[in-house]
Amino acid sequence: MKFPIRPCLTWLPIACLAFGLPANAQSTMAANFERDGKVGLSNLDADSNGIANSIDRDIDGDQLDNSDISETDIDGDGVPNHEDADMDADGIDNMIDEDFDCDGIDDPIDFTNDGGGGSFIDDESADHVTAFVSGMLRDLLGLDGCRELNVAVISISEPNGTWNFKTSDGISINGVWSYPANRPEEFKPFMGEQEAECWIAAQHPEGPVTFYTWLPGEPAGFAFATRSEESTGKMAPVYDLHSYVSGFPNAYPEILPQVISGWTSIMFSGDLRVFDGIGPIVDQQRAIFKIVTDWEKENYPAERR
Repeated sequence: MKFPIRPCLTWLPIACLAFGLPANAQSTMAANFERDGKVGLSNLDADSNGIANSIDRDIDGDQLDNSDISETDIDGDGVPNHEDADMDADGIDNMIDEDFDCDGIDDPIDFTNDGGGGSFIDDESADHVTAFVSGMLRDLLGLDGCRELNVAVISISEPNGTWNFKTSDGISINGVWSYPANRPEEFKPFMGEQEAECWIAAQHPEGPVTFYTWLPGEPAGFAFATRSEESTGKMAPVYDLHSYVSGFPNAYPEILPQVISGWTSIMFSGDLRVFDGIGPIVDQQRAIFKIVTDWEKENYPAERR
């Protein structure tokens, strides 16, 4: 079994990691509400354990660390992380929260929250950093003169930030970049959790978030999950997705899933060829989106009018 994805909350505001709350999270959430009846900003200690949400590693007391990929509702307020404007209930909007999972480590924030200025810092000296990073990324991504690449700078003393590319049909591709101060030749455009690992997240509107990870010179692995029937109220095109993914090397699941219901979601993964620009990623996102939308047009036509 191959899962080329590791827990990472960097992209939660846009990556939509919540594929459906597990049953134990529901019961924990209900218990939290019964303790003090408070929700949102009035509930600064969601699990009433005496530790403020801003420093509590398990805000809602469900035995899942805030940064665990299975923790789909960090503050236990009944709003999934990807829909919650303040998912750690610390009184700071995700858009400007430097540590929105309260793990003590500042989080890179998606470029879309930079107010359109191209930088998270109010400093004109970031312009040369943005220009350098944009140039490097255009070459690496194979974008030529495309205008739809956005780069945000979080720091210029230790240069790092985020980038996003959007296609004309709405595919969003995101990454994190950095390089050592005064050593731009060591530019890292696709930072992952491991030192040598490369990482990209991509999503077509209404499609699943797909994560791509690879080591230099090796095939890029991809992984995405269906959303459960319980979380969406409708079945997912599991068999069609399986048929599509089966055409890739190292595909998982290797055999056709037999059941998809309740809280069950299916993780699909496999390999693309060695990374040489984002063309294959864009093609795959369009293929997955077509499968999902064709399925919904046939099975849920009222929602596609």
